[in-house]
Amino acid sequence: MKIIYGYLDGDNVGHRLELLLLDSLVDDARAYSRAVEEAMAQVGKALQAKPDVDIVLTGGDDLLVRWPRGSLINQDFVNACEVFKRVCGQTASVGIGDSSRSAAQSLRRAKLMGKATIFAGCEDWE
Repeated sequence: MKIIYGYLDGDNVGHRLELLLLDSLVDDARAYSRAVEEAMAQVGKALQAKPDVDIVLTGGDDLLVRWPRGSLINQDFVNACEVFKRVCGQTASVGIGDSSRSAAQSLRRAKLMGKATIFAGCEDWE
């Protein structure tokens, strides 16, 4: 059974947080951090509701997930990115690959392509 990985990362999350802190808006930074945390919790919950999906890691604005081919489709990640934006106000990018390394490389490519992008670095992705 072919295992596929997806790596979702919020776009410019750290930059926004840093600006809030540089402007001494500590309460706003706290609220924003909590919103990002809640966004990732909702994204993880939605993806994990699909059959055989395994959340490998989640932290900050990062989430790595793996699944057997066919358990997730592109629309699942479109939906995940929409949830992330609705909850915390930032876009997210996703890299898809046949290994964690390939997913990370695909995420890097998605970011370089202009962010708010899903890029698949494996041929058998739908």
